[in-house]
Amino acid sequence: MSSPIQPSRPKPLPKPVLPPSRIVFLVFVVAAVAVIAMELRARFSWDATYKAVDKAFVQGEESNKGLHRDEVKPLLRGSFSRQTEKSGAEVYTWRGVLQSYQMRVEYDSAGYVTRLSQPGREG
Repeated sequence: MSSPIQPSRPKPLPKPVLPPSRIVFLVFVVAAVAVIAMELRARFSWDATYKAVDKAFVQGEESNKGLHRDEVKPLLRGSFSRQTEKSGAEVYTWRGVLQSYQMRVEYDSAGYVTRLSQPGREG
């Protein structure tokens, strides 16, 4: 006698390694980390530049030497854009994803820094 053939049960489908909700969450986390990193890079670059230029400006005033336009360029940090105004002042901008940070440097006719400011942050 032969044994009766039993119908085989269908094998359950394997569970996906990552469910779609987890993939969406991970993409969101990666995007948030990227935005935060870009924002912090802009903020820290602006902050380091502003502190360095301000310190050099104060030291130049104290020594009666001044801070020349050519001495500002080596103090600049990070990725920034520069615009020169009609008055000769330069506005440096560090762009984050959420916010931009600016530093405005005014010069006299000889090219020495007369004023350093943060547009939009003055009280």
